[in-house]
Amino acid sequence: MTFKTTHVGSLPRTGSIQEIIKMQIDTGIEEVNDGEFRRSIYFGNVTNLKGFTQGVYPVEFSAGDLFMSPLVTGPIQPPEIPLAAKEVSATRFYLSEMGVQRRVKITVPSVSMMLAFYPPQGVEGYPRATYISDILEILKGEARAAFQAGADTVQFDAPTLLLAQTFYQDLKELVSLDNELIDNVKGLGTTMVHGCFGNGWNTQISTTVRYASLVPDLLGLHSDIIGPLEVWDGIRMGSELDAFRDSGKRFAIGIVSVKSRNVEPVEVLKGRYEMCKNVLGDDVIVSPGCGFASAPETIHSLEGTKRKLSNLCKAVAVLD
Repeated sequence: MTFKTTHVGSLPRTGSIQEIIKMQIDTGIEEVNDGEFRRSIYFGNVTNLKGFTQGVYPVEFSAGDLFMSPLVTGPIQPPEIPLAAKEVSATRFYLSEMGVQRRVKITVPSVSMMLAFYPPQGVEGYPRATYISDILEILKGEARAAFQAGADTVQFDAPTLLLAQTFYQDLKELVSLDNELIDNVKGLGTTMVHGCFGNGWNTQISTTVRYASLVPDLLGLHSDIIGPLEVWDGIRMGSELDAFRDSGKRFAIGIVSVKSRNVEPVEVLKGRYEMCKNVLGDDVIVSPGCGFASAPETIHSLEGTKRKLSNLCKAVAVLD
C-alpha cells in the first residue's frame, strides 16, 4: 500500500473505456478504473436496482441548482451479477491488452450514502431497519466481489458523512454502519472512504460545515485510508488541513479542484503536496477533491482532465 496518487473515480464520460484507461496510464496516476463510464452518476449502478424510483426528490445545492434524486419506494432487489465486479474485470482486461500494470480501484456507495435515498416519512411495508439490512448485504456482496475480480482498492463513497447535519442524520450511526461494511472486506485489499461536500453542477450543498467538527467521528472509520477529502476545492483552500494533524490515520487529500476548468500548475500542486506531507506525514496520498464527472460535461474534457492528473503526478514526483 505504498501508492501516492489516486483519483476519486468518475472521469469525463466521453470517447471509449479504452481511451479513458489509456488517458490515466499516460498521466502516471497509480490507480486506474473505467472512469465509471457505464454509470449515469457514481451511485447509479445501485440505485438502478428494483425498489428505487428515479428523479423524484429535489436536492438543492448552494447555488440553487437542483438534482432530482432517486428514492426508495419499495423492497430493493440485489443484482443477479455483482455490478462493480464487471467494471473491475473490464479494467483488468484493457490493462492486459495494453500490456500495462497498475493498481485498479473501484467505487462502491457506502451504507451512509444509500441511507440518503430512504425517505424521512418511511416506506409503507418496508421499514428503515429492513432497508438498512438489505442494502448492507448488497454492498457487502459488491465489495467482496470487486476484490475477488481483481480490485486493489475499494473506495466507499460517503459524502453524507460530511453532510449528516444537512440530511438530518446521526453521524455516529452512519460511521457505525459504514464500519460494518468495511469490516466485512478487511484483509482483502485496500479500503478507502471518500467524503465531499456535495458537488452538483460545480457547486456545493454545504459551505458552512467544517472538518474540525467532524474529525472526532471520522477518525472512527475502520478503513485503511480516509479520503479523498476536499481540502483544496471550492471554498476550502487548504485552511482546514490542520484538523487532521496527529490523528494516526492515513489520509488521501484532494489538492486538485474539479470545480474549475483551469489546470493547476505543477509548482502550485507541489506546494500543496508539501504542506500535506508536513502536516500528515510522508505516507499521505493526493488526488483531485472529487470526481470529474460530478461537474458538467462542459467543464472537464478528457484532455483537460489528463492535464490536471498529469500535473498532480509531476508534483509528487518532484518531491518523492
